Amino acid sequence: MGAVQITLGAISVALGVVAWSMFAMTIARFVRIIRLGQPDGTRNGPVMARLATLVKEFAAHTRMNKFRNVGVWHWLVMWGFLLGSLAVFEAYGEVFVPTWGFPVLSDLAIYGLLMELLGIGTVVGIVVLIVIRQRNHPRRADRVSRFQGSNFKWAYFVEAVVLIEGLGIIGVRAAKSALGVHPMPLWSEFVSGPLGTLLPASENLVSAFAFLKLMSATVWLIVVARTMTMGIAWHRFSAFFNIYFKREDDGGVALGAVRPMMSAGKPLDFE
Repeated sequence: MGAVQITLGAISVALGVVAWSMFAMTIARFVRIIRLGQPDGTRNGPVMARLATLVKEFAAHTRMNKFRNVGVWHWLVMWGFLLGSLAVFEAYGEVFVPTWGFPVLSDLAIYGLLMELLGIGTVVGIVVLIVIRQRNHPRRADRVSRFQGSNFKWAYFVEAVVLIEGLGIIGVRAAKSALGVHPMPLWSEFVSGPLGTLLPASENLVSAFAFLKLMSATVWLIVVARTMTMGIAWHRFSAFFNIYFKREDDGGVALGAVRPMMSAGKPLDFE
């Protein structure tokens, strides 16, 4: 462990403690606010039907796939965020010890393929979504959009974080390949492997890419923790609850007459 590893590792851990603490406190604040309202027992079941809807809408991305030009790319970015958590936590070890990896798991070719697809899918998915956003931006005079006049800074921030995270995953894998760490068959590192042949065999390079992964995630955590109204970020967590507790337990669209507002299990009489 050299000076580069000690320095980058210490910064990563220090900022990580701050970021995760802020994030946990914001989650606790969300819970306190939600608990101010009365519980609604009509949304608790049937459990299996609601779970089936959750799995279907989450895994198959049925709602987003109705928007054919963005659905599949959003699906790639979604999985990149979820599975990318593995790569982020792995980076805490890699930044200190460049040859480190999850025991057993990091030596499996199938896991290597999963991480390869994760990195590539994240980068390709977010790049396509960035292009689509710019081509259909409300700034166009002929574009009628409900986002007209919106402030896009949070969207650009999230896009940048996702892109950097994906590049960081590929970068670490390529640098490790150059170093000869966790050797994999070409089919499980079909992009990072060839890239690794262009890079020097350097432990410092592995640590630098791992640090890049960690800092993009850390900055994201801090910004999100300070901005509870940042729906473009928080929907990654709240979507699961939103789907499970939706109005119709069979997953149907909540159309038709609005249900009466309730209090203590009885309809409110506004008269």
